[in-house]
Parts: sequence; C-alpha cells; structure tokens
Amino acid sequence: MLELVRNRVQLSETALQLSLSTVSVGSLFWLLLGDQIHPLIVYLLQVYLTF
Repeated sequence: MLELVRNRVQLSETALQLSLSTVSVGSLFWLLLGDQIHPLIVYLLQVYLTF
C-alpha cells in the first residue's frame, strides 16, 4: 500500500526535503510570533546555529 502511494505522489527527494524544511521553519516562526515557544528552545536554536 505504501508503494502505491509513493508511485502516485512521485516527488523527488530534494523537493520533499525542501517542502518539509519550509513547513518546519514556517511553523517555528508562527509559534515565535505568537510567543508560544519556550525561551529555552530559542536559546538552544541559537546555540545550534552558531556551530
């Protein structure tokens, strides 16, 4: 059944990765704008992005 869905969608690996990363970054910014993210998460993200 999974192969049937995979054959119907036929997205390339890079397009799928790009869309998932865009959705995750967009949802993070949406939560950040609504002040719904814990400050520890923001700090950990900053530490991750510095390395």
